[in-house]
Amino acid sequence: MSIYNKTGSTIDAEVNYWGGTPQTSWFSGSVDFSPYESSSNGAGPTWKTLNNPYATGVELYENGQYEDALAELKAALLQDTESEKASSAVFKMAKSALKLNRLASEESFLKKLLSSPNSEVQHMSRVWLAYLYAMQCQIEEAEKIALQALEGTRTQRAELLSLVSYYITLGDQQTAERIARILQEKHKDDYLEYDLEVALATKLEFPKGLAKSSSEIAKTLVCKSYTNPFNPSTMIQFDLPENKAVTLQIVDILGRLVHTLVDEEMVAGGHSIQWNGKNSTGNDVSAGAYFARIKTCNEINTIKLLLVR
Repeated sequence: MSIYNKTGSTIDAEVNYWGGTPQTSWFSGSVDFSPYESSSNGAGPTWKTLNNPYATGVELYENGQYEDALAELKAALLQDTESEKASSAVFKMAKSALKLNRLASEESFLKKLLSSPNSEVQHMSRVWLAYLYAMQCQIEEAEKIALQALEGTRTQRAELLSLVSYYITLGDQQTAERIARILQEKHKDDYLEYDLEVALATKLEFPKGLAKSSSEIAKTLVCKSYTNPFNPSTMIQFDLPENKAVTLQIVDILGRLVHTLVDEEMVAGGHSIQWNGKNSTGNDVSAGAYFARIKTCNEINTIKLLLVR
């Protein structure tokens, strides 16, 4: 007997006619014999089909019908996120939206899925939200989402590794290394160092125009400081080729935020911002190495500053 299943559903079979313990070698194909299902007539094989609520949407996705797949999978997920295949449905739903250039439109739906009782659905929703925020240059939001994963779990490990690659893609090596240190503190498995090496060397291909290479960054965001080393203050200077939203932060050697000096839209041209060696509460910081991190969308540059007292 051969069984072929092209429906996307799982077929369970129970043999109640021949007697003996069911053996998978009796069939060509993959058959789940458990749990057994009784038959009212007491003879012959009985069958049941377990319904997969996402089967139609998955089939549409695999056929490249992303518009219909997106609608079908969303409708199914609104009804049920507890099924075994729900996380796969979330992945294909979000991938359909990405292929339609509409992932940003699904942000609120993905956030809603974070409240699902299914931990795998929560994980897949965080994965796509973090990717979306990284794509949009909201890398701090991507980090917040990734850090929501349960402490010490494999899902946290996977999400933080992705976050390392997002920071590398956006040109922020220092913060990528900070996330790598978090991973090393929380996950000590045999393969972590190899996985970190790969993540630290991986630049993802975000949709065109959203991510730039380091050489492109150097051409568009020119930064320097005067004086350096300094006491009590230094001037951080940068040139913008066009009007841009700019964030200028001072961080310490561990990547911890010390002070935000700028967080606003700025006009094209040269700018000079003074840092007086104080933190966000107005207190003097200790002598040592700090970094001025200047960010625009997908453009990040850092200047090492040496404060002497």
